[in-house]
Amino acid sequence: MIVLTLPLKSERDVLYLRETIQKYCREVGFDFIDQLKMGACAAQMGHFVLHYSADTQALLSVWKDDAQHWWLDLRCEVPEVAAGKHFESDVKQRLDAVLRLMDNVSVRTVEGLWQLRVVRLLPELRHLISEEHLDFLKQHFQPVSQDTFFEEIKVQDLQLIDSLDELAKLKKELTSRNEELAIRNEQLQVRQREVERKNKELSEANHKIEHMNQMKSDFLSMVSHELRTPLSIIKESVLLVLDEVLGAVSIEQKKVLKSAQANIERLTRLINELLDVAKIEAGKVSLSLADVDVHALLQEMRFQYQTRAESRQIDFEVFEHERGLGVKADLDRLQQVLHNILGNAFKFTPEFGHVFVHVRIEGNAVEFCVEDSGPGIHPQDQERVFDKFQQVGRVHGPGDKGTGLGLSITKQLVEMMQGRIWVDSLPGRGAKFFVSLPQGQRRSVPEEVRGVASPLLDRLRTGKGMS
Repeated sequence: MIVLTLPLKSERDVLYLRETIQKYCREVGFDFIDQLKMGACAAQMGHFVLHYSADTQALLSVWKDDAQHWWLDLRCEVPEVAAGKHFESDVKQRLDAVLRLMDNVSVRTVEGLWQLRVVRLLPELRHLISEEHLDFLKQHFQPVSQDTFFEEIKVQDLQLIDSLDELAKLKKELTSRNEELAIRNEQLQVRQREVERKNKELSEANHKIEHMNQMKSDFLSMVSHELRTPLSIIKESVLLVLDEVLGAVSIEQKKVLKSAQANIERLTRLINELLDVAKIEAGKVSLSLADVDVHALLQEMRFQYQTRAESRQIDFEVFEHERGLGVKADLDRLQQVLHNILGNAFKFTPEFGHVFVHVRIEGNAVEFCVEDSGPGIHPQDQERVFDKFQQVGRVHGPGDKGTGLGLSITKQLVEMMQGRIWVDSLPGRGAKFFVSLPQGQRRSVPEEVRGVASPLLDRLRTGKGMS
């Protein structure tokens, strides 16, 4: 069944053939890709036959084979005289690629015409196609109007020209932006090289600082060790004279010797602090963490500072808010921490003042609080109070100047024991230093101790130390 016959006399007819074939393929159910394949094949066949004759035609038909399969059939015919004897070989040479897209191809002569024919099996919906349907399609199929088609081509050409203009503008803009990006990239590379240079300088400076710090630590350690030996000899010599082992000493001489002894003790503390700083910074401080009996530790603190408190009429009390507590710490270093804090508390507390120690459970930690009635610390100075060589806000007499290392060492030791330290204070209202350490194993409290009123209960009864 021939569906349509199209003349082929010019390249415009070839374009028209391509669009018409694609439209018909769409009507009979070919997908978009197969529509393009059939259109491309028709166009290539049209171009090919026009090469031999300017007066030929293309025929499109649909037929059904013995197996009841429907086929789409496209034929182009060329007079045998015009095509010559090489027509068949030319087809294979020039159309081989596009003809491979078809299901079957044939080239033969029929009644003085070379006939180039391709067939394509209709798509899966072919079982719905009947002769009545094809007759209806043949009668009502409207090929693309040539006038309309070429007008559309002109419109498309104009649109293409506009698109090319837009692309040219975009290309120009893109080129401009690429140039800007190239400039910025070059600037970034310059900055990157500058950053790399500064990083190198910073690294070298850090290395120098680390080297200087190491030299400083080594120097402090060496000087401290070198001072310890002669200082010990001087200390023993002063004690021998002060104890009148070498002969009687007058009262005035004893005053001088006691002053020398006090300064020797102060110098000893300074050397020990310098050694501690050097060891901590060098990572040479080793801790032996164990369960420390808090009650025994506090009793020792009470015993060591009671005489000092009484001599200055300072109210000194230790409050255990709960008995049997244990803390996970290094005993020697924890004693050093508490001595540093209590030493500062007594140093800054005036006569008739008070120093209280509170111990309580806070979550999974044991919290020590040392409270004094000294001059206090301004809030802006509390961040610096744990820095090395810092003595902020707490003005005291000429004989009480320290090194400013005690609290720095204390903070580092507390953190090495997995704890933390902080201060709460206001000028004129004293200071509270808190140390929080991991809770250790609790200890059982003997029956005879349980029946004795704790210092906290005594304080509650008398009203002392409660704010």
